[in-house]
Amino acid sequence: MGDDISNRSIVNDVGPRDGLQNQEKILTPSDRAALVRALLDAGMRHVEVGAFVSEKAVPAMAGTGEVLAALNDGQDARGRILTVLVPNVRGYELAVAAGAKSVCMVLYGSDGMAEANVKMSRQQAEAAAMEILDKARSQGVRVNCVLPGNVYAPMGDHPMEIRDLRRKAGVLGTEGTACDIAWAVVFLVSDEAKWVTGV
Repeated sequence: MGDDISNRSIVNDVGPRDGLQNQEKILTPSDRAALVRALLDAGMRHVEVGAFVSEKAVPAMAGTGEVLAALNDGQDARGRILTVLVPNVRGYELAVAAGAKSVCMVLYGSDGMAEANVKMSRQQAEAAAMEILDKARSQGVRVNCVLPGNVYAPMGDHPMEIRDLRRKAGVLGTEGTACDIAWAVVFLVSDEAKWVTGV
């Protein structure tokens, strides 16, 4: 078996970012850093600690730079990976300036998802992602790519014929089945996906 990436699974806890960004109570950066430390102490090796997004749009993510600073500049000395979400090139630049060594960027499955999340078309978001990948490669920054809405998302704008094909192909006759997810996993570990994942 060895340490071949194809024989490992990585669990990335996104709670300090995705779990907190829509909560009514906004935690201070020091409280968010304490949450991340608790996850690390519990044995998590990969944690998404925040996002470099508009503080006006997502107030709960204000101070992500402070969270990173409190957590040893984005990379825990015990080999754990601390990642921040970057929705665009500006977010990437802010993250790197704050000491991030690992970023997460989004590749959207539809224009609707891209527009709802970053107010860009899917093509614009892809162009920004390619620019981020180029910068990260030259700066030695780890990149994690996620593909939300590729199975099914309510804000997606997938054509009805594609949605019907998904329903017909799925074991349960619905969108977003385990079969869809299995196909996504098969793709992500394939040679074709290596340019996205970098492994």
